[in-house]
Amino acid sequence: MIKFRSLIHELHSSIKQAANEVEAQGIKHINKFFEIIEVPTTKVTDLDDESIQKVKTFIDNDDTDSALNILKNHNEKLSSNSNVRRVLKPKTMQMAFPDKDHNGPKISYVDVPLITLTPISSPKIQEVSIKANLEVTANDENELFVAFPKHSQGSLFAKSPEKSTANVEIEIKLQGGETPEGLQKLIEGYERSLRAQIPG
Repeated sequence: MIKFRSLIHELHSSIKQAANEVEAQGIKHINKFFEIIEVPTTKVTDLDDESIQKVKTFIDNDDTDSALNILKNHNEKLSSNSNVRRVLKPKTMQMAFPDKDHNGPKISYVDVPLITLTPISSPKIQEVSIKANLEVTANDENELFVAFPKHSQGSLFAKSPEKSTANVEIEIKLQGGETPEGLQKLIEGYERSLRAQIPG
């Protein structure tokens, strides 16, 4: 037998965990439709006019080592100051569209984000219904204890008393949740970009 309070606590924890796992499916959209890329945050700049003039002077004087040192120092400076930013890039696939130009008909290729091609549904648990036949007892401190009734130990073909049956019914209703507003706006943005690329 277990405490009735413990039973309710375990049921609540299990339902909460199930709800979290259902909601976590939405996070999988990121891995399914996007990939992480690294983008440099420091712009690569050219040599300033003074350094260019020095390089030219060293080259004219056949001092290639000094000219190379300037270029080497410049490259090291860029490498030490450069940082990368991790960004999400939509996974795409190329699709062919009929098009035409001044030479006549042709085929144009468009990079289509996969997220614009697949309907996205975010299910959530709406209701959980649990029915069970339990034996309920109480101790001297009025704490409730519950247990599943034990089947009778009669012969193989003997009918068990009705009170010895322990039927448990679990009913879980899933409801399709609306697409989050942020994700919906993101999809709309990709759709506008896609429409701009499609010929015609």
